[in-house]
Amino acid sequence: MNAYGAWQLTAVLAASGITLVALNRGRLLEWRTVLVVFLATLGGLLGARFLKMAFHLSEARDNPALLWALDFRGLDMAGVILGVAMVGAGASFLLHLPIAPLANAAVPGLAAGMSLSKVGCWSAGCCFGKVYEGIGAVEVARFSDAHTAQVLVDLVSPLGNPLPLFPVQVLEILIPIVAWVGSLVFMRGQGRGILVFLASYGVLKTLVTFLRFPDAAGDPPLVHLLLYLMPLGLLVWVGTAGAPSSGQGELPRRPYRGKL
Repeated sequence: MNAYGAWQLTAVLAASGITLVALNRGRLLEWRTVLVVFLATLGGLLGARFLKMAFHLSEARDNPALLWALDFRGLDMAGVILGVAMVGAGASFLLHLPIAPLANAAVPGLAAGMSLSKVGCWSAGCCFGKVYEGIGAVEVARFSDAHTAQVLVDLVSPLGNPLPLFPVQVLEILIPIVAWVGSLVFMRGQGRGILVFLASYGVLKTLVTFLRFPDAAGDPPLVHLLLYLMPLGLLVWVGTAGAPSSGQGELPRRPYRGKL
């Protein structure tokens, strides 16, 4: 496994582990919530892969194995959010669990996982920024992806030195943490914590995408903004308004044996 894959695996494990700890602290940990975390994690990975392939159909046609390969190639952060939100909310609904407290408990894990995944992008040298020579500019290696992209658009010659870049990956590492901190004040209101987190992250991520190098910008920023904001409507529709006003508390009782 390369450095990128190792960081993505670390992100998945950290997100899942922190979410389980948050559920335990909120007295919400039992077999149904563990199942929801597991299914939501799978949903996030599948969403990341399928959305990436949807935006890059030519790549999927050239290498169909990407659709089912059990690795971390070809992932899309908007797909992670959509997959986690749709599968997590759907599983919670089917298992008769309150959405709001579970969604709020997932925010710290999501923030940590999303931040760690962007460390993987930094280590792999992908998703790099525009040419920039100001404070914090990043030097890149010759014949790296960033250097090759500069050569392809005639910014430098194939044998010339690559130009410094804007440190956009650093901002993308910080954005989930900033969004999480900003949502803490809303965390005790009927699911508003997760809504503020997703909305803040979506807006900031879209703005930062404009700072990427054109060939590394990925999918259209405004399309991503729409995708990031879609879980808000989903969470509201499934039933955040019916959750306890504190966003915490005991789960509704069902006929099962014991808790974890």
